[in-house]
Amino acid sequence: MPTAHRLQQLLSFPTAAMESLLRSNHLATDDEGTVVVLLERWIAANRPPSSAQDRLRSLLRLCNANAAYLTDILPRLRWSGCDIASTPERLALLFRYGAAGTTERRRLDELYGNRYDTAIAAYGIVRPPSVVGEEGLSYSWEVTAEDLAATVAAAAEGGKAAYQCATFLLGGTEGRGISSEGGAGAAGATRGSSAGGGMQGGAGGGARGAGGPVGSVGGASGASSVTARGFDWRVALRCTPGEDHAGVYLRWVQGRSRVYLTS
Repeated sequence: MPTAHRLQQLLSFPTAAMESLLRSNHLATDDEGTVVVLLERWIAANRPPSSAQDRLRSLLRLCNANAAYLTDILPRLRWSGCDIASTPERLALLFRYGAAGTTERRRLDELYGNRYDTAIAAYGIVRPPSVVGEEGLSYSWEVTAEDLAATVAAAAEGGKAAYQCATFLLGGTEGRGISSEGGAGAAGATRGSSAGGGMQGGAGGGARGAGGPVGSVGGASGASSVTARGFDWRVALRCTPGEDHAGVYLRWVQGRSRVYLTS
């Protein structure tokens, strides 16, 4: 089933179904940060009452999010209940719970249970991992010749670098055009692939990043980003005036934040 289709199905869930999903010990994910992203998309699409939003967010097992999410994103969130990361001590406790096994968690409960409510879901057990191999997931992407030409023109006119985001091809959609390895195609598109299993890459080939289970809905067969490890990941081509090549960047987007990882 196309990942964009799965996302649309999830966005159509009623509040009771979302609550049941978040309470489940069988919800598999690559990272709790990704569950946060999915919940926020559902909230944006359905706009439930504030009380329902708070109830659903209280079911997030935040201690199991990755270190970057806990240190850089969680302290900036303005939810009711996000004070669990409001001090260095409380943030450190989240890290300790996330890394602890059953025996160590019991010991932490004894030490901190009276001071902090460690029985809440934020300190809950880790969810089962997504069934993805060590190589991660691979997604093809493309930029049409028309979009690329418009970006080159914009860079020349503005006298500075301009960016064009690629479209991920989801659900087995066949790509078209010129591949990142140099093969030409009929439709005139620049293509590449983004694969899971690391965060590395280069300008000439496909960028590599954390493999994600969910695509942000774009066109009928594509998506503007792929969600993994609690962030939306996008491929962007940078066109700089006077240069005869374009840089390929993998970047994460969380709210208004953008960080370029590779070039």
